[in-house]
Amino acid sequence: GSVDDRLPTTGRHEIKSGNFHILVPSRWNESEEKIMILSLHGSGEDGGYIWNWDPFAETANILVICPTAQTNKIWSSGDVDQLLQLTQRIKQYYGARHVLISGSSAGAHMALMLGILHPDLFDGIQTFMGLINTGFRVSYQRLVKQHPESLSRNLPVLMIHGWKDPYISVASAKETYQWM
Repeated sequence: GSVDDRLPTTGRHEIKSGNFHILVPSRWNESEEKIMILSLHGSGEDGGYIWNWDPFAETANILVICPTAQTNKIWSSGDVDQLLQLTQRIKQYYGARHVLISGSSAGAHMALMLGILHPDLFDGIQTFMGLINTGFRVSYQRLVKQHPESLSRNLPVLMIHGWKDPYISVASAKETYQWM
């Protein structure tokens, strides 16, 4: 059967053939808000870190999906279509009304890019230790000129960054924030 045939009604589940984990809170169908979070892992991790969301997801009645990057657990442009399709499929299947994208480290980079490029699909972006590189900024400026109508929605963004991060400086994170 398809991945959709095996989607759970509630509980914690790993959909191995679909390469993602999903948490569906027990009171999901009682919720009017129907908030869904697409959570992207850092390099070298995988979607199994979904358990960090539990019990928060259950208590807050939020559906959480944690996919795994296709190549060596590192996000790349090859993951974009899969992430967009997965998000749309899960949103439709569960009737989610609000979709947030979250990520840490490399997952934060991907979350920022997807959120900025697809404001029609996401309602907010949250990152831990993320930034947007210069190459993406140049490409984005070209896209805005070509398709201004599809990239005009500003999303709320929460960026969380530690002073002692050895890989991404606070200055780089601030530069990303100011660019956005």
